[in-house]
Amino acid sequence: MVFRFWRRYFLFLAAVFLCLGFRVYPGIDGWGLDTSSVAGRKIFITLRSSGKLIENNLPSDDVLSASGAMLTESQLLQTIIDDFNSIQRSNLVLALDSDSDFAAYSTNRRIEIEPGDAAGASSGEAQPTFAGRQIVGCKIKLTEKAYTNAKAYIGLVSHEIGHCVGLEHPQETVWSVMSYFFQTDVYRLAIDDKMGIVHLYPKDPSDASEKATLGLSCAPQ
Repeated sequence: MVFRFWRRYFLFLAAVFLCLGFRVYPGIDGWGLDTSSVAGRKIFITLRSSGKLIENNLPSDDVLSASGAMLTESQLLQTIIDDFNSIQRSNLVLALDSDSDFAAYSTNRRIEIEPGDAAGASSGEAQPTFAGRQIVGCKIKLTEKAYTNAKAYIGLVSHEIGHCVGLEHPQETVWSVMSYFFQTDVYRLAIDDKMGIVHLYPKDPSDASEKATLGLSCAPQ
């Protein structure tokens, strides 16, 4: 009985210390955005393989579920961009390089996505570039596994773009696309992911502070 008590006590303490919601790169402030205009808040994405066709295995409640048996990579990427841009309390805006502001505002504000080899057994890898405390560029390499189906692509690319804008792995929860352990049913941004973006790019400075909620999420103080 005593052993069982201490085992449960230890597991509780481990949960308290490990379950801290979203995580961001330590010592990094994200991208240096000019929040005085919409154009100044944009990070631009270049897609090097937009002609790829990917199997549509999305559930019936997904925005692209009825868009045909095969989807283009551009279609999938646009919905990922829409997910990031729909975070209401965030200043971050993602845009394709076809955007009218690209020529004037894309210096040190580009994410490039292309087929390539990823480290280890990963299906994708994000490689941010830093200048001091700020991110000034990012490349995403995707292996062939990334193109298996639409859910796999959306989940992986959302995860890697999350790294590109400053999010790390929360590790303790499956209900986040940034987790090491995310499930296939979690392929779009979840609450922890969105709170991390708001923390890094808040419209209201008070949203940059957070408190842990034992792995469920992080909320403004």
